[in-house]
Amino acid sequence: MYQVVQAPMTHESSKVEQRKNEVLEPICDFLLDRGIDSANLRALAGAAGTSNRMLLYYFADKDDLLTQALHRLGQRLAERLASRTPSQPARSDELIDRLWTSVQEPAVWPYMILFLEIIARGWRVGEPFSSASRAITNAFIDWVSSRLLVEPGADRHVAAREVLAVLDGRALIRIATSS
Repeated sequence: MYQVVQAPMTHESSKVEQRKNEVLEPICDFLLDRGIDSANLRALAGAAGTSNRMLLYYFADKDDLLTQALHRLGQRLAERLASRTPSQPARSDELIDRLWTSVQEPAVWPYMILFLEIIARGWRVGEPFSSASRAITNAFIDWVSSRLLVEPGADRHVAAREVLAVLDGRALIRIATSS
């Protein structure tokens, strides 16, 4: 029987991982500021202060880069929302009000716009956006469900989906009616 053994991380590979993580942060900021339509390799490399070739050294391809950046953005959003909402569970209507207030803040609103763009592109274009939109949505449903106070016997994930549907709906209406 064979056993899979992961090779230890060498000094060189840890430096590459560190640089890869450093490159992701400005790319995440670029995506929040400019959106997916502007995210060609040249623009992403410029935002990260590196070259197209170096991006492709750190990441398998553009899809891998975007997938990892979107994952990082999901983590950043969860951290921002967690710091703005009480940790004790709340009823759906209370949580919707708290989250909607937080989502509209200038530091959080760009995440909402980007994630709605990712969901739409996932439906229209496919990969990597469809996988990313599923992952982001499922992570947010899990995050919301952990903060929901539900009646005994109620399905926490169904209630979390309803909270997300209200927030997304409000965001779409705000975007559509903004001048």
